[in-house]
Amino acid sequence: MGGNGPLMNLMALTEYLAPKRPKVVLWFFFAGNDLSDLLLESKSALLTRYLEDGFNQGLLGRQTEIDDAIRTYLDRNMRRMKDTVDARTFNPLDVLMLRNLRGRLAGLLQTGSAENAYTRQNLALFQQVLLTAKARTEGWGGKFVLVFLPDLLAMLPNGRQDERTETQKMILETIRGLGVTIINPTKDLAAAPGFESRLTMGIGHYNEDGYRVIAEKVLHYLDSMPLDGQ
Repeated sequence: MGGNGPLMNLMALTEYLAPKRPKVVLWFFFAGNDLSDLLLESKSALLTRYLEDGFNQGLLGRQTEIDDAIRTYLDRNMRRMKDTVDARTFNPLDVLMLRNLRGRLAGLLQTGSAENAYTRQNLALFQQVLLTAKARTEGWGGKFVLVFLPDLLAMLPNGRQDERTETQKMILETIRGLGVTIINPTKDLAAAPGFESRLTMGIGHYNEDGYRVIAEKVLHYLDSMPLDGQ
C-alpha cells in the first residue's frame, strides 16, 4: 500500500502476522521516504499505541466491518468526484483504474518535509518500532529480516547526491546498531551500467527490472537459510 511507513507496518505485523506466526518476516524499508512516512504516522495516537505490549484491535476477525467502512468511504468520495468531473475531459479508463480516487488517497498520505524526518526524535522512534517488531517476531519463534531498499537517486550525479548518500549510510548504521538482519541489494541494483534504468517515474522507486533484482536477492537469502532441525 503506497504511503505505508514503519508504524503502519508494525500495525500490520501485530494484527495480521502475529496470529499466523510465520517463520520469517521480511520488513521492506525504502530509504527514500519511509522515515518521512513515520514522521506523519507519529501524529496518530492510534498508530503509536501499537508500540504498547498487548495492544491490538482484533482486525483479523473484523474484515466484514472493515469492508463496510471502505465501501462507505469509497462511495462518498466517488460521488464527490462525479459531481466535479468535467465531461469534456472524461476518460472511462480513469474511472476503471480509479486514477482520480487513488490520487486523492495519495494526497491524504503526503508526509512532512524530509529534513524533519531525520531528527533525533524521529530516528529514536524508528529504532523503537524496529525493536518492537523484531521482539514480537522472535516472540513467536520467527526470524525478523529487514530488506533495505536504497534510494537510487542518491547514486545519480546531481546536487543532492552526497546528502542522500550520507543519509542512507546513517539509516543503515542505525539499523545495524539494533542487531537486525539486513538484506541489502544496493550493489546488485547498481552492478549493471545504466542502473538508473531500474528507476521509474523519476521518484526513486523501481521498475520491473529493479524489483526483479531485489526479488532474486531475497530469494537467494531464503534459499540459504537452514531448514528446521538443521
